[in-house]
Amino acid sequence: MNSVFFWPRPGDVLFVDKGDWFDACLGWTQDQWFGYAEGYKRAADLITQHILHTERDQDFLIFPIVFLYRQAIEIALKHLIYTGKQLTNLSPGVPAHHRLTALWEIGRPIIEKVWPDGPKQDLKAVTDVLQQFEFKDPTSTLFRYPITKDGNASFLRNERMNISNYSGIPLDHRINTSVNGIRKYCFWGRTDRRQMRAAMLREP
Repeated sequence: MNSVFFWPRPGDVLFVDKGDWFDACLGWTQDQWFGYAEGYKRAADLITQHILHTERDQDFLIFPIVFLYRQAIEIALKHLIYTGKQLTNLSPGVPAHHRLTALWEIGRPIIEKVWPDGPKQDLKAVTDVLQQFEFKDPTSTLFRYPITKDGNASFLRNERMNISNYSGIPLDHRINTSVNGIRKYCFWGRTDRRQMRAAMLREP
């Protein structure tokens, strides 16, 4: 075959353990939710920083950036539901769909039950941003494919979106902070939970 085309070679193996520094550890903890969410977020952060520092490639990298941040948010929401159900003795299970607002409708009451005196404006801000996600990309496909399931273009010609503004909204961090707080709440168990609520509300 023409050597101009770089095809895989017979016998190539993708998934190996070489025993060196470049081996990534998988399954390194029983609770992998944080690792997945943090991985997607860090990848999006690195791509975004490349654009902000070089002022290049934004027209190509916008698609993985939005998808990776959204994926981080979705996993963080499902982690919130998973952990919160354990705390509040609800039936276990995490929804399999990708609708962020629907996930938040399950997760938000858990936060309000754990921290009934918590700041409502923060929860409303999360709701508002998730609704913007849903309005722009309700099924998490527009930034993954150039056409919709109906065969229409995912975006209008020359539609624009500011990457610096988008990446500056730390939604996944807010949700992960709530998840971490709930996990601490579970850990403390029978101790003074009123004291725990006050301590967690002071966390950044």
